[in-house]
Amino acid sequence: MLKQYIMMLFPIMVFGQVERWVYRYESAYSDEGASSVSVGEDKSVYTIGRVSLNGTETDFTIIKLDSSGNFKHIYTYPQTYSHDFGTDILIGEDGNVYAVGAIFYQAMALSVDTQLNLRWTQEIGDWGAGRILKGEDDKIYMLATQGGWEAENIQVVKMSYSGNINWIYTYANTDAEIGYDMIRGSDGNLYIAGKDGYNNNTNNYFLIFSVSSNGNFRWAHYENGLNNNAWAYSIAYGDNNVYATGYVDDGQNGGRSNLYVIALDTLGNKLWDYRYNGQASRNDIGRAITYGLDGNLYVTGREQIDVSNNKILVISLNKNGNERWIYHYSTQGVFDGGYSILYAPNHRIYVCGVSKLNSNDVVVICLDTLGNEQWVYRYDGPGQGNDSPAYSFLCKNNYFYIPAQSYDSLTGADFTIICIEDTTFVNKDEKLDELKIKFMVYPSIFKDVLNIKFEIFPNFQGILQIYDVYGKLIKEWNLETIKEGYLIWRGTDKIGHKIPNGIYFIFFETGNYKITKKVVLVK
Repeated sequence: MLKQYIMMLFPIMVFGQVERWVYRYESAYSDEGASSVSVGEDKSVYTIGRVSLNGTETDFTIIKLDSSGNFKHIYTYPQTYSHDFGTDILIGEDGNVYAVGAIFYQAMALSVDTQLNLRWTQEIGDWGAGRILKGEDDKIYMLATQGGWEAENIQVVKMSYSGNINWIYTYANTDAEIGYDMIRGSDGNLYIAGKDGYNNNTNNYFLIFSVSSNGNFRWAHYENGLNNNAWAYSIAYGDNNVYATGYVDDGQNGGRSNLYVIALDTLGNKLWDYRYNGQASRNDIGRAITYGLDGNLYVTGREQIDVSNNKILVISLNKNGNERWIYHYSTQGVFDGGYSILYAPNHRIYVCGVSKLNSNDVVVICLDTLGNEQWVYRYDGPGQGNDSPAYSFLCKNNYFYIPAQSYDSLTGADFTIICIEDTTFVNKDEKLDELKIKFMVYPSIFKDVLNIKFEIFPNFQGILQIYDVYGKLIKEWNLETIKEGYLIWRGTDKIGHKIPNGIYFIFFETGNYKITKKVVLVK
């Protein structure tokens, strides 16, 4: 029997955050879960993962919810007698939905419309697909794994919005290669983080490699640690450099792992690296990294404190690799750790992970850029069992959407989406109006000219900055030099060069008040 639940809460602020709703999809099968989420311009929520319709196998599943978490539509891929699952999802510039995952051990990409009617499917190869990214114009990129157990290869695939394959690049050596994360830089190239096995898979390299937008191999960089074992889990792009995190063995105590961060330029040259060896000198791992709009790096993962307990770890580094601060959140559970991290437009850092009290809970932690804790949110499912988030979550305005598994004593682990609001998120025009501050950007989608108007009483002190989606500063103005309170941006960078089509963020700051507007340049 299939059940769907949505729990609505009254909007009462508790330490700066409030749980808006939780959606759960239940069946008799005990291992269902959500993997990724995307939100449309109309605030509809599209989420992907695995559910069971027959109670014995899982299906590649997309579920659409409205902005209040109410169920609207469901799509499941029609395959029987297999454990299928969806891993990642996005909404294209054309408004359609694109998703990847695995169908009967085949990497699968597919597209549905906003009512979740199937548009097309495309099988790529053996095993499965993990990531999907927007590309230039009407293109998408997919990161997949091809090959059998301990003989995997990494595949990068470029496709059109109509499902046609432009090219497939395969990274293959003699042993197992697995890609965990992929980004597209503002230079148009792709950067992939993963591991490269060797010596009959008894050892692994920390692997970063790059592929051009035409599918040509550019370079690869390896790190193997002192004990010949290392993995890269997450990658970020900022200030025309590439940053990755994971772990490398230190060669001590039987090969304990250190959290590891590396910086490379876009040609693959190593700029610096950083290792963190926790107080207990045990297994410390970096799981996610992001490049902030402030030009600093933020990393989350786990620090092991004894043989059976870990704590959530967050580290900030400047762009030269110098440690700025370290934050711990510890309830000392065996699965405790940070899974994903975001730098939001309100200049706050949000970490999502697992923390154990009586059982494992989903936890979201808000920090300022100096590492000071602002608030902590915890979700304990209806069965007070072991709940866990996926390795990604999404910020849309002041709302956060967390794909997860939550435990019920009758149905086991269920497909779950959690929506929380940060009530301290200063990003609304009405907040500025109350303080006699006005800020307008129009049109939000522009071709040649973007108009920016502002009024600040009693003076014009402040800054205006434009960033791309990777956190690179494109242009900046000191508002004291613009006394008329009006300027025009013609889509150029700091030295007057035209910038490519895409999404950009207009950041406005005066005094203690900040606001960010999203615009889209379409030439």
